[in-house]
Amino acid sequence: MISPQQKARFDVFGFIHLRQQFSAEEMAAASVEADRLFWEQRGGGPPTGKNEGIFDIVEKSEVFTNMLVDDRIWATVEALLGPGFIWNGSGGSLNNEGVNDKGIHHWHTDRPREPHANTYSFHLYLERLRADTGALRLIPGSHKPPLYDELLPLNEQTGETARKFLGLSPTEMPGVVIESDPGDIVFFSQKIYHGVYGMQPGRRFLKLRFAGKLETDEQIASFMRYNRRGSVYQPEEAFAKSDHPRIRAMVDPLIELAARTEAEREHFEALGASEDRY
Repeated sequence: MISPQQKARFDVFGFIHLRQQFSAEEMAAASVEADRLFWEQRGGGPPTGKNEGIFDIVEKSEVFTNMLVDDRIWATVEALLGPGFIWNGSGGSLNNEGVNDKGIHHWHTDRPREPHANTYSFHLYLERLRADTGALRLIPGSHKPPLYDELLPLNEQTGETARKFLGLSPTEMPGVVIESDPGDIVFFSQKIYHGVYGMQPGRRFLKLRFAGKLETDEQIASFMRYNRRGSVYQPEEAFAKSDHPRIRAMVDPLIELAARTEAEREHFEALGASEDRY
């Protein structure tokens, strides 16, 4: 269970790292399942040497769906975001060549110039990761102004951006390195500034995405903007037809949301466009 202190840390710093939530046996099964799905996507062939990604990886797998609806994920998300949170899709990543061909994903926010974004990522890493082997780096508190605004120049995302902007190399940026082991979970606001350095071939992770309950028109507009530039995310068929109460609780609100945003599309698109001027 999430303690009041853990909830406070999540709200203040924008992330939480919970160690060893899943057993070695559970993670071994998850690793085998991930490899199976990547193998299937390649048509049964060997790794191509290129980075690989799978959309809707959780929805495609009973193993991963069972992990999602387990208290260690579902109830953790509910405790941190509150009731009424929304499923926002999933993905799997297999790194074979590094990001930018150098094992690098430069400092950035996933939601630049979107102050009303209410979306979050839940990561399960399948390898042991350290600072020099591709561990996630975060700048605590950077999901909120003024720091969120002050760091916007980092979204240029080049090797020289941090040096030009702040006189620091990327790995000298003040922040925390989330050194993790299989079984750990990392949950963070997609507005927080993060980066990865030293990524090694074979690095795999699962990304589960959520949105907090959308309570304002500005939050809805930001959600629409992120989801395919104006269309509300449609759950993959396995989730759309699921009868599991926890899946239904995450996807049913999308039906009402889709109807409302379609009826008021011009209004929400105008709100989304206003974030371009932010």
